[in-house]
Amino acid sequence: MPNLSHRMILAVCAAAGMLAMNAGVAIAQNQVVEETNKQLGRQISDAIARRTSTRITSEAIGTATSGAVTSDKDSSAWFNGTYNNLSSNPTFSIGGDTVTIDTNIDIFQATAGLDHRFGDFFAGLSTSYARANATVSATSPAIANIDTTEFSSAGGTSGVSATIAGNTIKASASSNSYAVNPYVGYMITPYIYPLAIVGYTRSEVVDADIGADTFSSDVSINYADRIDHWIARGKVGWRYLRISVDVPDVDTPSVDQHTFYAGATVGYKTGMFLPYFMGQYERLLNNTDTPDGITGLSIDPNFLYLTAGVDIDVMPDLTIGAAGQAEVLNSLTDSYSAIVNLRFRF
Repeated sequence: MPNLSHRMILAVCAAAGMLAMNAGVAIAQNQVVEETNKQLGRQISDAIARRTSTRITSEAIGTATSGAVTSDKDSSAWFNGTYNNLSSNPTFSIGGDTVTIDTNIDIFQATAGLDHRFGDFFAGLSTSYARANATVSATSPAIANIDTTEFSSAGGTSGVSATIAGNTIKASASSNSYAVNPYVGYMITPYIYPLAIVGYTRSEVVDADIGADTFSSDVSINYADRIDHWIARGKVGWRYLRISVDVPDVDTPSVDQHTFYAGATVGYKTGMFLPYFMGQYERLLNNTDTPDGITGLSIDPNFLYLTAGVDIDVMPDLTIGAAGQAEVLNSLTDSYSAIVNLRFRF
């Protein structure tokens, strides 16, 4: 669970009614913004890496499709659609009170890109839309002391649902995110290429005066090769996010996130089918300290994403694919994804 959300949880449990509505909103919105942008950046990077490494592998040794060679064109268009579910339920202590946080987020994301090769260089642009539906509940004895009359009259926003029942406060909201990401790469050899991505994302809670601006960058070294029917791809990179959230009456400072990642893919080409398995390790390099006042909780900076899927060359110029993904290492968060993709060369 992100560090900034913990600060908002601390505000709810200690406020005893003051700004309870907006603090509950802050929990949901910060969690949505951070997780949506993290997933958005990862899926865009994976889609670009899959498209460019497929091209380089095809150029280097050719990819068989029913006995023919997949066409190698200078331009391509691609699409990636993803459903992602994230959940967490850590328990910790604030000021002697035990607190349990239950978070559930559904993210529906569509990303499309277009790129062109100029000799050894290639450049492109992707755009993305994501819809997130989030529910966050906090259970603690301190919440039972909140004045429900004050809570009900605290205002709040029509786009956010927030309730108190006994010692539990629950907030839910939906948000829309729009992103644009230009990218550029250079083929050092037919097998190795660096890739750089920058981007801007605007996220807004539906029917609410709450939003976020995120600036991102992603730099990686990628590898693609093939031995007979076996295809191998790998990457090592660094991702940076700067997230600025605006929530009325709640202090939400900007957050900088630095992440190191390394991934590898192995596939076996048989006719028009390419089944593959991919693993990607990510480590958060900052914001890993437990917030002041919270005990019994350690921020886990390690993530391991395992993906199994298949790509199908339905035509020499058209490839479609599907995959399933799960995060299996982090002790605080569970994440599952279903992914479909399409690539057209022209």
